[in-house]
Amino acid sequence: RTSGATLAGGPAADGVATAKAGALGAVARALEMGLDEQQSLARARLQLQQRELRAAEAVRLSNRDARLRSLLQDSTQQVRYMYPHYGSAEFIEIPFRNPYGAEHCFTIKWDDPLAHTSIVTSVQEWRALKALHDVQTPAEEKLVLQGQQLWLMPQEMVYIPIKYQAWQHGHVSANEDAPEGPSAQQLLQSGARAVAAAPIVRRSILLTICNVKQEEVACVELRIRPQPFVLDQTFRFHQSENEFLKTTIRLQSVRWHSSGPLMHALGVSPATIGPPPAPLPFSAAPTSIGSSAAPQPVWVRTSDPDVVAGVHEQRGPSDPVEVSIKYKCAASPSVNRFLVLVYKDVWMHELLETWEVIVHALQRIDLHALVGQTSTAKALLRGDSHSAHGLVQCFASVPAELSLTPSAPFALAHGTLSDVSLALRPLSAGRKQYVVHAVDLSRRVLLSSWLVCAVNRLPAVTKAFSLSVHASYGANKKISLANPYTYDATFRFFTDQPHLLSFKQSEQLIAAGEKAFIGLRFAPLTSRGGVSGSTKLLVFVNNEDDKNEECMEVTVVYNDRVG
Repeated sequence: RTSGATLAGGPAADGVATAKAGALGAVARALEMGLDEQQSLARARLQLQQRELRAAEAVRLSNRDARLRSLLQDSTQQVRYMYPHYGSAEFIEIPFRNPYGAEHCFTIKWDDPLAHTSIVTSVQEWRALKALHDVQTPAEEKLVLQGQQLWLMPQEMVYIPIKYQAWQHGHVSANEDAPEGPSAQQLLQSGARAVAAAPIVRRSILLTICNVKQEEVACVELRIRPQPFVLDQTFRFHQSENEFLKTTIRLQSVRWHSSGPLMHALGVSPATIGPPPAPLPFSAAPTSIGSSAAPQPVWVRTSDPDVVAGVHEQRGPSDPVEVSIKYKCAASPSVNRFLVLVYKDVWMHELLETWEVIVHALQRIDLHALVGQTSTAKALLRGDSHSAHGLVQCFASVPAELSLTPSAPFALAHGTLSDVSLALRPLSAGRKQYVVHAVDLSRRVLLSSWLVCAVNRLPAVTKAFSLSVHASYGANKKISLANPYTYDATFRFFTDQPHLLSFKQSEQLIAAGEKAFIGLRFAPLTSRGGVSGSTKLLVFVNNEDDKNEECMEVTVVYNDRVG
């Protein structure tokens, strides 16, 4: 029996209404024929039910083709899950058999606006994916024609290789109940950079196989379930604004992926997991398609298209692997972040490491300085509309060598310029960089940054001494210093290794033409435990203007007894 709600509306409902009208007419005729009222109602009810059944049968017949087509589609549709993260290559094989008794050409279609899904057409790449994922099915050359077509013999069965690799590095939430982000169409409208910065979308991709009449033969639903990725290393660089950052990062010769410690944290024994898959032979992984040159050890890819990354050529098998990075910085005080993926194979399937590179663009200040002598420079700090309501303080990356004035918090009015004095007294020779930050303390916001690029050179050595010091106890020594001037002068003393040498007096007044002694205190070498050795220390003698007067080289010989 079919209820009236099922047949409401349309031709079926009209048929029921007609049946009811006919039943009423049958009741009137039965009364005219002399039947009682109960028999007439029973007869009319039977005729009404028969007409309703005929109307329901007509509805089923009209919808049978669509219903059968839906059931066949559900029986041929498969569901496969993928769990990708940034840069990973997910691989599955879909078995498919030609259901016809003759040769046939099939077309593979899928709906992926972000172009993360692809069919593996290269047999070398296919074999590499099989070796990486331990798949033992056969690989056939030229299986897929023109990127998405299959030509199969009668009842022939093949395995269609599908690869999913996403290059989106946004934050992926591990919570399955988290709200979904923007759709693929919305991401494409926002531009390529927005697509790369967005997280991998949790979605379903429908892959269909159609015959020459474009009728669906098989269907596979790929359900994408993104996972967070692991950062192996973080590198932070400071570079002058609007200049190119050129750096080289040396790759560790042996390094496990950071997921290894995660396994220990989860209580999984590495013995149960087994060793990582063996690397592919170089013959199976050429540097480029059709290339016969010697293969390079690793391949790299960056998340920012403005970054140029490459691998330096190794001159010898024992030379370290070096990855070069070139990037143009923006204006100060911008901070830019990008990711570098290091792969083991040319197809970028086996991920070795994921690096995070942070580049700070700073204003540049060049400075030439003498070791042990103070050299000064100035930086201009401009106040903004918010700094007028709080205090500003400057900080140096190496306060032992670079001092700032003012060092205490100070008020900075809106739109005004304030001088920040830099006093550099380096402790070692060579090129060195120092970073200075101006911070709004109330808002905890960076107002400005400077990069002090110093070229430090040693002053001329005027005297040289050699002393013997007990390694375990240290010693107190003294050396002479004369005042060559015709007036009394105050001299200040510094050293390049304050952890080994200190002074009895940090400054000393010497009369005109007189001579005095500098008290030296050598610290014991507790870490050496009495092992003999020697080191060279520099003693800087500066005047009241902190200009170098003398530079003494002291060679300290450590042993178990005082010589």
